Amino acid sequence: SYLLSAIIETSRALRRSRESRRVMVVMTTQGPEFSEIGYQTVLEYVRDSGAPLHSFVLRREGVSPTDPAAQEVELTLAVGTRMTGGRREDLLTAMGITARFRSLAAELNNQYQVVYARPPALIPPKTIDVGVKRPDVVVRAPRIP
Repeated sequence: SYLLSAIIETSRALRRSRESRRVMVVMTTQGPEFSEIGYQTVLEYVRDSGAPLHSFVLRREGVSPTDPAAQEVELTLAVGTRMTGGRREDLLTAMGITARFRSLAAELNNQYQVVYARPPALIPPKTIDVGVKRPDVVVRAPRIP
């Protein structure tokens, strides 16, 4: 597959999009990767797109985790989902795909955008923590350097 190239092309298209709410969902299986792109390059495009990256990986037996191309895909999906506030799920069987996509759709339909603003004269905080008190609610947010 050319997953990393596809993520870059999708990131470019999302960056040009005028939609205020963007999202990128990757559904893939383990297997050979023919894109010759490093994960850092891919993550720059993902970051510039402004979209959270959600990934679902259907695991397969016999796929070598030591393959350099497979490691680039793993790093892209692991770091990319954490960096953008998305979710990463590994599936052991294709039977779980429908339920996972329904869960993601429900999550996307029930999101809130929180905007933090401060007067420019104040010293900026070193960190901003966002949380909730309900144990059944998950907070996902992009990491901002």
